[in-house]
Amino acid sequence: MSFSVERSIGGTWRRGYAALGLLMVALFVGGCAALMKQPEPPQVTLAGLNLTDVSLFEQRFRVQLRLQNPNDYDLPLDGFQFDLKLNDQPFLSGVSSDSVTLPRLGSTTVEMDAVSKLSGLMRQIQGITLGQTRAMRYSLTGKIHLVRPLLSLPVKEEGELDMSWLGGR
Repeated sequence: MSFSVERSIGGTWRRGYAALGLLMVALFVGGCAALMKQPEPPQVTLAGLNLTDVSLFEQRFRVQLRLQNPNDYDLPLDGFQFDLKLNDQPFLSGVSSDSVTLPRLGSTTVEMDAVSKLSGLMRQIQGITLGQTRAMRYSLTGKIHLVRPLLSLPVKEEGELDMSWLGGR
């Protein structure tokens, strides 16, 4: 009788140690995750926009974005995606799988291809030529993907471009 009681007590102790071990591993992993805070998103500005190809249905542009890192450590980036709206209308969208390291408290320029549909371009040209658009509002939104898996940072910039130099009213 005592043999089965000892076996039962020994099994209980082993299960207890196993549960305690799992709890300690879970606390360790959770603590490490808490120490890795999410970086502040880079500030992004539109640095250049060049028309590279025109067809009946779409236009291709080469877009330059300036990225500024507000963090006190390098950010290894592994891809970009963005949308550009002009006067609240969709205009361009682009993606890039390029990798670049954004230096701590520094900046760099990235280039990527973007596509515009004919209808979006025509709307903007019509507004400018009819003098309806003296200033053009723009909104650039997107995501920057970090090398660390499953982590992306949102980016957003808004501004206004003075279009009066085109000779409108």
